[in-house]
Amino acid sequence: MATDVAAANRVAVCDGLQMARDLATVDYIGDQTFWTPANLDYRGRVYFIPHFNFQRSDYIRALFQFAEGEPLTSEGLYWLKVHVANCGDFDKVSKKPFDERVKWVDDNMQRIRCMMIDPKEDLWWTEADSPFLFLAACHALVSPETECHIPVSFDGTCSGLQHLAAMTRCEDTAKLVNLVKVDKPGDVYLTVAELAERLIKADLANDELRNVAQVCLKNGITRSLVKRNVMTYSYSSGKFGMRQQHLDDTMAPLAFKVLEGKLENHPYSIEGEATPGYFASKYLAEKIHMAIEMVVRRPAEAMHFLQSCARATAHEGKPLVWHTPLGLPVVLRYPEYVSKQVTLFLHDRGVKIRSDVRMQEETKGIDKIRASNAVAPGFVHSMDACHLMEVVRRCNTEGIHSVALVHDSFGCLPNRATKFREIIKEAFVWLYDRDVLADIRAETLEQVQTNGHRVDNLPDYGSYNPNEIMEADYAFA
Repeated sequence: MATDVAAANRVAVCDGLQMARDLATVDYIGDQTFWTPANLDYRGRVYFIPHFNFQRSDYIRALFQFAEGEPLTSEGLYWLKVHVANCGDFDKVSKKPFDERVKWVDDNMQRIRCMMIDPKEDLWWTEADSPFLFLAACHALVSPETECHIPVSFDGTCSGLQHLAAMTRCEDTAKLVNLVKVDKPGDVYLTVAELAERLIKADLANDELRNVAQVCLKNGITRSLVKRNVMTYSYSSGKFGMRQQHLDDTMAPLAFKVLEGKLENHPYSIEGEATPGYFASKYLAEKIHMAIEMVVRRPAEAMHFLQSCARATAHEGKPLVWHTPLGLPVVLRYPEYVSKQVTLFLHDRGVKIRSDVRMQEETKGIDKIRASNAVAPGFVHSMDACHLMEVVRRCNTEGIHSVALVHDSFGCLPNRATKFREIIKEAFVWLYDRDVLADIRAETLEQVQTNGHRVDNLPDYGSYNPNEIMEADYAFA
């Protein structure tokens, strides 16, 4: 118990210090125009260099505005209202059609105006999904200023699965992640949650699993519970990683509530476990992982295919190299290491202190397991990075120079939203107007000499046509 309290106190102290640093940065910048330089990682993903940047959490992102604003047009007002609804996400309104999101804002306009008179007193905004972004969007909506400077963002639906669905032409997954025209946005997280719940209910008849199944069902198998598992599956998150996600995201916060006295007992606690929620986390990870693979079969096959490419080059001690459609070379290199223990001595005033240190030295070989685990997320990330770069390139050509980017989230001024969303979809079609899996297979076979037989055949493709995204209203919404 003391250790848990100490950990909670350390987190609180660190959060406070970080907040103080961020506020000092804001005071230093003031109302100046500034830029945040960026660089690319080995996959081509864009990351900002300064710590104070738009890719950080809600309270930092809400501080950013474009230097060049525009007076709102009727089109811009529509998309600003969509953005307000998305950031608030009250009653899951962000999962509804755009017109219903706008209607929600219109219906709540009086409450929004009252809140903005004194947001320190009226704390309704703190209940939003992204509280500070919601507050900033509401300020822009009711502000008497003539120009709007905030970015309205459009996020991909489970981006990793979107890319895997497109490259495997999987029509089932494409529908779940909104790559096709639908009247109501699809929800892959809810689909997985419902299937996982059915799998868990089946265990009520199992004497060994009945107890943990009952505990999990009592607390609910919701879309929010499975969301992170589903999102990270495309990046090779397995059962172990998913278990840790539940421990971090669900069990630890509940444990803190017990410490604070807000809960009498941990809701997921099972007799005999040292860490409350450990058994439930392990069980949930297994069931949710099973449900995901049942829902998205073709993407799972594509990931296994990519792993065969990494293993083939690793058997010859070579990194796996591929090129994105923009020509960026990606090198996946995970060298093997040998460890040895070194004994060090420190002499001080005649006292000899001995310390044993383990050192690692890189070898010429490639770690097959690490390379195999990393190739699917590396390849998918390289594709979404390529998509982002192509979106920016096309925006520049079309005269849209103010963009706010966080990997699969694209932001622009409200007035530019209609054209901006078309550009996002056009770039996606361009990206998958080719067989990227066939491309990496061909490149892999060129790199190996004697291990070509280790490279699997291409997975079976579905009937999805990437051009269908042009009619998909909610692919990036």
